[in-house]
Amino acid sequence: MKRLFCMVGIGLLFVASSPALAEMKVGYVNMQTAITKSEKGKAARGKLNELVEEKRAHINRLGEEIETLQEAVEKQGHLYTEEARRQKLAEIEVKQREYSRLVSRFEEDLKWAEQDLVEQLTRELRPLVEEVGKKNNFSLIFEYSPNRWLYVDSALDITDKVIEAFNNKKN
Repeated sequence: MKRLFCMVGIGLLFVASSPALAEMKVGYVNMQTAITKSEKGKAARGKLNELVEEKRAHINRLGEEIETLQEAVEKQGHLYTEEARRQKLAEIEVKQREYSRLVSRFEEDLKWAEQDLVEQLTRELRPLVEEVGKKNNFSLIFEYSPNRWLYVDSALDITDKVIEAFNNKKN
């Protein structure tokens, strides 16, 4: 990756020395912002949040069930025979393992669902970035990432134009 940035930098230095630089138009798109602020991105996030809430409710019910069983054993434990008490504790342990598995699976599923969502929307956005670039005579459009670039002039940001094109896209 560093090699790619070095090559791009060197290429830009060569281009900078040419008169064509005066005509070069550069812009950037923050794809994450375009995804989160677009209508389609918001709708997809809403659907994902609905699924998250359904699964979270199921997990919470199981957690409450475990708490109820634990409270019952703590309050009424002295009324149980030793064997009944061990059975209740074993039942709680089984439910706790199931709860842990559900939470882990939920977190993993959520991570993959979010990744799939971002990939799908990014695939849809890329042609629109190209379209906006051609329409507005850009020579270069790069993807902005706050972790990659130390400074970029906000005047180069065309994210809003891409969001507008995405929102106006007919599907």
